Parts: sequence; C-alpha cells; structure tokens
Amino acid sequence: MGREQDRERLFSRSVDRLVAGDEPETGPAGDADLGTATEFARKMVALRAQPSARFKAGLKASLLQRLNEQEAAKNAEAKPNWPLWLVPRRLVWQVVYAALFAVVVGGVMWGAGVFRSGVAPTRPPAPGVVLQVQANVDKFFYQPGEQVRIRVVLKNVSPGPVPIEKFPPIVSLMRTESRQPVYTFSAGGVARTLAPDAEADFLVVWDQRDDRGGYVAAGSYYVELEDMELESRTIPLMLAEPVRFDIRATQ
Repeated sequence: MGREQDRERLFSRSVDRLVAGDEPETGPAGDADLGTATEFARKMVALRAQPSARFKAGLKASLLQRLNEQEAAKNAEAKPNWPLWLVPRRLVWQVVYAALFAVVVGGVMWGAGVFRSGVAPTRPPAPGVVLQVQANVDKFFYQPGEQVRIRVVLKNVSPGPVPIEKFPPIVSLMRTESRQPVYTFSAGGVARTLAPDAEADFLVVWDQRDDRGGYVAAGSYYVELEDMELESRTIPLMLAEPVRFDIRATQ
C-alpha cells in the first residue's frame, strides 16, 4: 500500500508542476505506466490556455484511474483467485472521478453508452460568436481499430435565427503531434435553422482509418470543425473545450 500511495503522491506533484509551467518530477525508471500518464498530462495541460483548479483536479483523477486499472490488471494476472475484499481501495472511487473529468474537459456527459445533451457552456461565448460548439468522445483511450464515437452539439448563442445550409458541418480528426488532419468527414446535405438558444447535435463514428483507407498510427488525436459560410460571411466553429483522445499501441 505504501508504494501505491507514494506513486499517487508523485503523480499528483507532477501534475501540479505541469500546470504551473514546470517540468514534472522523475519517477522510478521501471515505472512505464507512470511515465505514460505524466506525458499524457503534459499534452492535456498544453491544450488549455489557462488550466483551472477543477481541470487540474479532474486531470489527476482521470489519469490516476488509468494507472490504477493497469495496476489492478497486473495484480489480477498474478493472483487470479483474490477475494473481492482484496481489490485495491482506489477502484471504488475512480469511477466517480472519471465522471468528474468528463464534465471538466468535455462539457457533455456520456452515460450508459449514450451522450446526454443540455450541459451548460463551460464559459460564455466570445464576442462575435454565433454558434457555440461542444463535443465529447466516449473514451479517452482506445485500442487499435476500435470505433471512436464523437458527439457534437451546436448552440445558437445569437439573438436571431441561424440558417445552416449543410448539416452536419465538416469534422476533422487531427494528429496532435503534426496538427494535420488524418481523416475528414464531409458536410451533410441537410438544411436546418436554429432559433436563438436552440441546439442541434449529431454523432460521428470514426473507424481509425485515414483518408487513404489505412489504419492510423497509435498516438494522440483531437477533434476540429471547419468554419461555415453563412450569407457571404464566415461562421467560426470553435470548440468551447478541446476534445482529444489517445489510440494505444498494439500490445
């Protein structure tokens, strides 16, 4: 138990340092899982201009959850006949923290395999914004070839109706390291008009293939929407919060 607590304290301090703009602490040389989680924390912090206290808390909890899952899996393999009361205590609270992280980062909850809409914006719309965009994925980590389900919600935050000629809009999956698209979903052919405060949502399912039909490499990816044209002017579609995920390497 002491080793587990030391591991959690080290990771917590590392996230604190990353949010403050410093380098994280160095963990034990043989702890690859801790190193992976710390690097993931670095990427998540980099995607937010000003990380809040809630974001930092949620980030710690979500990544500690992943570390704990990996540790529990290793323990289960080593001792498959453990009774239930010997399951590490962390597995009890990690589900609660995972839900908190989904609220902090994505702004939209995914529950029981179905997204739930109607979540209040995480920040007020910027001046000049007509459509506010929120999105989320069903997981933060995917196995190679696993479907990535992305739900997007557009909300009219302007005082008048907004006609959308091609719904849903163009959605691209971007590689974090290169900031280049690997696959782009074309705009739909449905016309919709959103009244003030009205929402329109849609689901995108990505099979992890690039534009040439091959599977993408393991690594970090994020979601981006292309701006729309409305009455000879450009309507920016910027996500209220960044939406990113990792594809794990084949074991």
